[in-house]
Amino acid sequence: MPDRVKWIEHKGEKILFIDYKDIKVEKIEDVLIKLKREYESQPKDSVLDMTDVTNANYDRKTWKKFNEYGKLAEPYLKASAVIGITKPLKIMLKAYQVLTGQKVKAFNSFEEASDWLVEQ
Repeated sequence: MPDRVKWIEHKGEKILFIDYKDIKVEKIEDVLIKLKREYESQPKDSVLDMTDVTNANYDRKTWKKFNEYGKLAEPYLKASAVIGITKPLKIMLKAYQVLTGQKVKAFNSFEEASDWLVEQ
């Protein structure tokens, strides 16, 4: 399995990259557990993260887990970008923004998302 949670650098800034691309539902919780550890190792209000959800598989149970982990991550996040999002996921992203109050924005490309994140 590829390393789905890793730190990358863009223009001198660290970005936590979360890779859900082509992931199966049964593997998502493993990613969330590792992700939680990464957030908790950082200062509050400091994490820039980017999530790739291209062709990811979700279900209702998984969405509930995302919300739980999102609330745990909230104190650590400075800004969050999402790439690979489909129309149904855009609706879910809006709901996520409302529920968590997090600064989250969807982008069409890795480059656009990276540039926006380092400007935050």
